[in-house]
Amino acid sequence: MMDAGHAGPSRGLDDLDKPRFLGTGAAMYTGLTVALYPLHSQKTRSQTATQGGPRPGLLAPRAYRGLAAAVMGALPARMCYIFALEAGGHHATTWLAGRGLKPEAAASLGGAVGGASAAMTSMLVYVPFDIISQQQIVSKGTPESTLAIARRIVSTEGFPGLYRGMGITMITYLPSSALWWGLYKATHKSIERTSPLTPTLLVEVASATVAGAFTSTLTMPLDAIKTRTQVQSANGGEAVHFVRVARELVATEGICSLWRGVFWRGTHTIIWGCTMVVCYEQLKRWAAKTKPLARSRNE
Repeated sequence: MMDAGHAGPSRGLDDLDKPRFLGTGAAMYTGLTVALYPLHSQKTRSQTATQGGPRPGLLAPRAYRGLAAAVMGALPARMCYIFALEAGGHHATTWLAGRGLKPEAAASLGGAVGGASAAMTSMLVYVPFDIISQQQIVSKGTPESTLAIARRIVSTEGFPGLYRGMGITMITYLPSSALWWGLYKATHKSIERTSPLTPTLLVEVASATVAGAFTSTLTMPLDAIKTRTQVQSANGGEAVHFVRVARELVATEGICSLWRGVFWRGTHTIIWGCTMVVCYEQLKRWAAKTKPLARSRNE
């Protein structure tokens, strides 16, 4: 979905070695998931904590609870994400540019389309694992195994229980992913235009930081409601609709409770974004079938 910045023209999937690109990309993102998991865990515990309750530290013993389930879902979900991101974003950007849209606008809107497509595709794979992982994180006692939680959910709520909160998840991550990639592309193009001599790495990090900060703050209330909706049955609670979850949370703890954990989510999003986007750009260069820069130097 993203072009290669200063490295040359945008590459579509046809220009990339797909097994190398998708396989290495999925493994790379899964490794990043493991590295940043304590931030995700802390964010989840902060969002589900009661007002005035204890706030476990970042390196608490429970920091890696649910990691196995998260990793099991992350690998196939990331492959789907990368494929949809590249395919959707590249085709949308090309189509928009062909309709006479300015490069910056085409890149930004194409980025949003790619991000939304990637989020929708990966959610279909990842949501059940996300629910199980989050229930393990917030469990008050010894957490159940991944298989035990899956069986409990299916036995009490049926198979659809594994997709509880899918609606609020889509409402959260479709605009979140679209906004992140749209802001990233727009900022990237803007810096390239106004400061063409800025090093590629700095452009990518700055663009990812801006996108992460805005996106994590603006969509935080949706993420808070999603998390609460998905962990309701973890400790024997009643599973209710996300609209009721939102109403009860605001009524009992105030509107500010929707931003509880925003520091952890923002930190996670910015670090994830900066690391991911730099690795992603390098991965696209590495997986390219052709080397336009090498040819241009020899000409």
